[in-house]
Amino acid sequence: MAVPYAGHLGDPDAAGLLLSAAAAGMFGGNLVVGRWVRPDLRERLTLPLAALTGAPLLLFVFGPGLLPACALMAAGTFGLGYELAVQRRLVDAVPEEIRGQAIGLYGSGLMTGQAAGIGAAGALGEIMAPGHVMALCGAAALVACLFLTRHLR
Repeated sequence: MAVPYAGHLGDPDAAGLLLSAAAAGMFGGNLVVGRWVRPDLRERLTLPLAALTGAPLLLFVFGPGLLPACALMAAGTFGLGYELAVQRRLVDAVPEEIRGQAIGLYGSGLMTGQAAGIGAAGALGEIMAPGHVMALCGAAALVACLFLTRHLR
């Protein structure tokens, strides 16, 4: 939805900035969580970080300008650092002899789910304003966190 949102702002070329902000946030989250957060704290931060992936997107309903939108994108993707704790749990739970297969299945499932979400967002973008679709995606992420609270704690 970054491209239509940038177009909605009147600058389709700004989509690159939105996408770059998202990539920078993901890099920052993985770096900070992976390098500077102790493993026990990383475990406790799993749910808040997962919720952070959706919470900033809610503010897109207000149609923020380019710089605030970039900050929201970066903040949301910073939360993707939660995946490091989830991946650690997977590695710990799976016997070494099938670990590669389990991680491959995890990655395939993750990409399939992401593709389905992107497709759904694109379909909604045909009938809703881009900022509203982004906010709805943020709400969906938060609802998913609520359903997975027990597993993410």
